[in-house]
Amino acid sequence: MANSALPLDTSHASQEAKEHFLKNIKQMGNNAVLLRRTKGSRMEPVFISDEFAAMMDGKVTSPKLYVKFAEVDSQANAQTLVLEGFENVDSKLPVNELDETLAIPTGLHDVAESKTPTTNVVAWDAVDGATGYEVRVDGIVNNVGNTTTFAHIDQDYNSTHTYAVRARGENGYSEWSETIEATTLLDPWRNVPDATITWNGGDQWGKLAYATDHDTGTMFHSTGDVVSNSEPFIFDFGAAYKLDKFEYYARSDNYGNGAVQKLDIFVSLDGVHWQEAYDGESNAAWSYDGNATVEENVKTVDLSEI
Repeated sequence: MANSALPLDTSHASQEAKEHFLKNIKQMGNNAVLLRRTKGSRMEPVFISDEFAAMMDGKVTSPKLYVKFAEVDSQANAQTLVLEGFENVDSKLPVNELDETLAIPTGLHDVAESKTPTTNVVAWDAVDGATGYEVRVDGIVNNVGNTTTFAHIDQDYNSTHTYAVRARGENGYSEWSETIEATTLLDPWRNVPDATITWNGGDQWGKLAYATDHDTGTMFHSTGDVVSNSEPFIFDFGAAYKLDKFEYYARSDNYGNGAVQKLDIFVSLDGVHWQEAYDGESNAAWSYDGNATVEENVKTVDLSEI
């Protein structure tokens, strides 16, 4: 394959464009050339292979043996690898056997204040002599390093999971702690009624469906100047509801162009007669912390008195 060039700066690209960029990079392999912007706005070509070599220069890694098993359901079938002719002479490598002198971690508990609808967080007390810990999650062992907390992310809403922990030391591992259960929070959108959206401002830069998909990893973006043209974004819930609040989550990449700073909210029972519920001009403009998450930058309008 001939060398191909792609721009390195994707900070202002849509999620779809970024995925396309990464797909092309993977297909090109070591032949891909990144165009990196330098001072004076010149584009400097850099081979991916050269970038990786520079990144690894001077770094020492342990020898590795890669093993590939036949494709099988690991939850239903046990797999055992027997490696002959290998002697563990490097003291840095862990001893993989029970150390009865190493204390069992105590105090394993569900950190309620840190959990979310998709994440459980568990914590435990440190063990003297431990160099690390392993957490058994739903029967699967995870090496979590030398920390006393573990975040189990990307889980279903209101789902229950089991956790146990054991310590790791220079001479092996401890017995497992007691097993506990923890449940993620309820679906945060469970009380949000479905709505039909009316929007005539275009969505070429971010699909309209992303505006109400309850996924902060996607982004709806209008097309053109919808501010000067006062283009309305209409939610039709099909019935009368008592609404608690309106929440706005801005674009997640850089909170730049398209991130709302002011808006007006109107409510109606018939789609003809409208009552103003929030006046953007009478309130301070919204600003965003570029170092915060989308959830941390959420903007909320109280509608409980409407």
